[in-house]
Amino acid sequence: MKQAGITLIEMMVVLMIIGLLAIAASPFTSAWTDSAKVSETQSVIEQAIGRAKASALRNPVGIASDEPASALCYADGNLRLVNPTATNKTISCDAAPAVPWVTTVSRHMDIKVGEIAWSCSCFTNKGLLTKAGACNACSASLALTISPKGSDDDEYKKPSNFL
Repeated sequence: MKQAGITLIEMMVVLMIIGLLAIAASPFTSAWTDSAKVSETQSVIEQAIGRAKASALRNPVGIASDEPASALCYADGNLRLVNPTATNKTISCDAAPAVPWVTTVSRHMDIKVGEIAWSCSCFTNKGLLTKAGACNACSASLALTISPKGSDDDEYKKPSNFL
């Protein structure tokens, strides 16, 4: 009599091979997720910069010359667009007078300008970067480097120049 099917040993060998392949593939999947998070962060920042420039160009409260007409503030994974109001024309990331747009960015990302952590950028009524007024501590450059926190591997760092 001949029986058809597989033995328990054959089943265990197949499961062991599948397990080894899964273990071998796990570093690749973490690299893919890190790369995807960096790309997602870059896209969110690009969208935020576009919104901030558009808001500054609209300039509904009549901010003049090099004074900030809008700002992007980043802290604790929150990226906020800050606009002055008619009653308070000073922009501050600490106590924002008007926040028309907020989004989150993965807290596992480092966003830097050079070697310094990026926290804010301010825009004039012409859509240009400024450090005037309350924005003296903000970045004068949009050459940002985005990478997973704690990663020294240059493979995952994504330099971006949002002009």
